[in-house]
Amino acid sequence: MEEWCTYKKQGDFRVPNDKLTSLRRILLNNAPHMSLNYLAKATLAAVNLFPANELVIEKLETHLLSQLSELPTLKLLQVYRTYADFTESDMRRQLYEESYKLLSERAGKTELPSEVVSLMYAFANDAELFKILENRVFALAEIMTEKQLYRVIYILAKSGRRHTELLEILAFYLTSKGWPPSLETRHAVNLIYACCVLSFTDQKLIHRATSHIFKCDLDLNDKHVTSLFKSLGILRWNRKPILDKMYETFAKLKKDDAVQDKLVENAIRTAANVNYLPERARKMFFSLVTPSMVAEMTQNRPSELLDIVWSLVTVRAASSKVVESVLKPDFFEQLTAKAKGLEQSQKLAWCLKLMNINAAAELQLLLYNGPRLPEDFTEQQGIQLPAPKNRPTAEIVLKTLSSIAPKDYVRSNVLTKDGFILDAEIVVNEVGKLQHLDSINSPGEKELYRMAVKVLEFSDLTLGHSIPTSLHTMAKIFLELRGCIVLMIHHTDFDAGANLVNRVLALEKMIKAAVTYWREGPSDDLESGDMIAEENELEKTKNGDETPRTKTNRIDQRLGIFVPDISKDTTVDILKQHFGQWGEVTDCFIDLKSAKRSAFVSYSTENSATQALAHNPHNLGGQDVTTYRILSEADKRRGIGITWLKEPVEEWQLKIYFESRFGVIESVKIITHEKTGEKLRAYIVFKKQKAADQACWRRLHSIDGKIVKCRSMKTAKLQNKQREEASSDHESDRPSEVQDQAQSI
Repeated sequence: MEEWCTYKKQGDFRVPNDKLTSLRRILLNNAPHMSLNYLAKATLAAVNLFPANELVIEKLETHLLSQLSELPTLKLLQVYRTYADFTESDMRRQLYEESYKLLSERAGKTELPSEVVSLMYAFANDAELFKILENRVFALAEIMTEKQLYRVIYILAKSGRRHTELLEILAFYLTSKGWPPSLETRHAVNLIYACCVLSFTDQKLIHRATSHIFKCDLDLNDKHVTSLFKSLGILRWNRKPILDKMYETFAKLKKDDAVQDKLVENAIRTAANVNYLPERARKMFFSLVTPSMVAEMTQNRPSELLDIVWSLVTVRAASSKVVESVLKPDFFEQLTAKAKGLEQSQKLAWCLKLMNINAAAELQLLLYNGPRLPEDFTEQQGIQLPAPKNRPTAEIVLKTLSSIAPKDYVRSNVLTKDGFILDAEIVVNEVGKLQHLDSINSPGEKELYRMAVKVLEFSDLTLGHSIPTSLHTMAKIFLELRGCIVLMIHHTDFDAGANLVNRVLALEKMIKAAVTYWREGPSDDLESGDMIAEENELEKTKNGDETPRTKTNRIDQRLGIFVPDISKDTTVDILKQHFGQWGEVTDCFIDLKSAKRSAFVSYSTENSATQALAHNPHNLGGQDVTTYRILSEADKRRGIGITWLKEPVEEWQLKIYFESRFGVIESVKIITHEKTGEKLRAYIVFKKQKAADQACWRRLHSIDGKIVKCRSMKTAKLQNKQREEASSDHESDRPSEVQDQAQSI
């Protein structure tokens, strides 16, 4: 019997006749005496060896049917799967139907996770039974192994069943203790694929899976890289470390032409969706998108060629020859001729992409001298924008705009000549007040600006870092090149649930900040080389106590450190003795004018100051004190302080989040505890003061799911002065509806 089972296991069904005769005799004689396990094993193997009308088969199947209800669930599942392909006789149909009935009864009662997973594999296409199994997963998820949790997610993806609540529970248990060691790279790739198929954007799960691929430094084959590129592109997952690794692996892969073309296409699309392309990869794409590839796609796949060229344009990696291939006069005709049953929405998408590419040829490719789209392309194609759908924040912003100014001051759902769709278009003056749309063309009107308002909903942002996708980044660049102010409002930055007054105040503040940023531009008087400390310094008196110094005695910020919150028992001598461990102290004094007692220490060399900062915190007077680099007044005006409520964040996360939303950052510094390594707080210095002010308008920010608190580093006197100026700007020219509501509040 063992030898016979080996034949079955090895798939050798061409058993010699003498062996078949011997097996037939053994089975006929021993069928009534076999154990249930061997009976099932022998019957399932014999199905492939003997015809349905053989006596031995009939005898085995009769015995199996009589004991079917006693089979374990997994063995019963094997019977069901086997007889699903062999239903030519009444006995076999009866076995198939009876096994299905028994499995259906057991599905809602089983307490073994392994049985639930196996049943989900088998009944992925049975909606009613699959729903019962999903309910069992809810009950058993806590005791499932990592691989079982992974398999359930993968089954859901393969069957296309998006059960959000179940997916959240599975992702929670799968990532609650870090990345499971039992899962390999292929499992991580499949999990990312599952999240992509199911549109399940659990950032923690995706982050753990991608981080595992990056940290393990495992070799990825072309299949893994292709799947990752496609999945991360659809998910819009922007994580530079994993993307850099993927592009690096992509460059090293040895592949044939067919595989290379597929990889190149997926890599380009991903770069456009996640708004990131390493410089090395950008140069590589110029050579990978070959003329032969363009010619083949033009002939057979014009829609995919348009998608590839548009993606290259969005990440500034398109050559003039590639752009010319889709701007030829006959390309659009060839594109529509290939499409059967073309829908209006698809035609609109193609037209918008061609208009984007045409704008890039004019504004981005300075050496391009090929064909362009005709001036009346929009009229020729009869392009009409449909009403926007699934844009809740944009609807609230438009309603708020209508409360600020009359309807003829705001134009909504606007299509620009470069193929960008705007939520609103307005005209503003130099202080951010809305004007009539036609006033910008009126003679004698000065200091008026056209402003494009774009609300970035969830689908308009990348995951991981919440920066705009490359389409909206390109739109901002091109619109500004056309002389238009661009106001991009993140859906997380606009409180759509606030009352009307607060929404109006917030929107007016955003409009005014955008105008100010446009008019002022980068400041030339904030160069770091000219920044020196202008603190209220103090000078020692004759008896060694502290007295105020004049501002002419300034400390070089490169050589000094700030010591906050010192105790009353801490004197200048104690400070000199303590901080003298790391170098010669040239000056030391205590500031008595600040709200809390603090001190300033100056060294003879910058290295000494750096060493003292590296030994945070310092024990002075029995308490731990964290020291900081002295910031100039200019740095304080452009700086913000960051503290976290729960989990700390990394420097690169802070830089990407705040720089993508508010402006260029000059420096990011995280202060850590010397002994424990705990991240205490962070400081960010922007290039422009307005960027710091905008960042502080919201006290709380969510960075990759971690909540941080933001505060300004300016002095209280300067902040009060700016608040008074801001409040005076909102006293006049309010719509009556807003005034009435403000009075009632």
